[in-house]
Amino acid sequence: MNRIILDTETAGNVNEKRTLRVYDLGFIVVDENNNPLTSRNWVIADVFYGMAHEMQSAYYADKLPAYRDEIQAGIREVITFADAKREFAAICKEYGIKEVWAYNANFDRTALNVTLRTLSNGFCSHFIPYGVKWCCIHHAAVERLCNTRKYYRWCLSNGFVSKAGNVSTSAETVYAYLLDNPSYKEEHTAYQDALIENEILHSVLKKKKKLHKEPIYNAWIKPQKGFKEFMEKEGEC
Repeated sequence: MNRIILDTETAGNVNEKRTLRVYDLGFIVVDENNNPLTSRNWVIADVFYGMAHEMQSAYYADKLPAYRDEIQAGIREVITFADAKREFAAICKEYGIKEVWAYNANFDRTALNVTLRTLSNGFCSHFIPYGVKWCCIHHAAVERLCNTRKYYRWCLSNGFVSKAGNVSTSAETVYAYLLDNPSYKEEHTAYQDALIENEILHSVLKKKKKLHKEPIYNAWIKPQKGFKEFMEKEGEC
């Protein structure tokens, strides 16, 4: 089954979901064997150019000059949000997409839908087509990658445990684990992050075990009980 893996970058306050505005949307379409079929690397004109005040709050605002350079060089496509929605729907239809995956699917779903409602003056509410399901890579990863002794030991050895004693389950940490490269840093641009999130998903799916796909809040909590039990046993050794 073909699937889409996407990521977004937003302006606005992440703690006030109604303020989120997507200015960068990137995704890749792959088949069931993880062969790439097509991809998009979009800058959303309505937000990037049309919301100067909101863009000042962009989480990675320091990267905006690089966006402008890449737009000028033709590396990034500038598109209106309405056209992005139409083209996304057309791609879903062309490739028979039934699942859209994102690492923190609740966030990306909310950001896209809030942006759509704002720019359409409330006329439209849902970015992805009806019948297409949102699935969460983070949820899948914490169940199949982040709850093992091997993962716990790697995080301990490389400093990926918080002061509160929680093991990290961010996309950056999980991908660094898969690479066995603790120095790895995400690009924090939508298309590049979608690529690494696809590799995380592929690693999970290769295990061919039943997993939970649905988006949940605070997926990071799931491995913490196992990690604390692991730490207790390690202390007994």
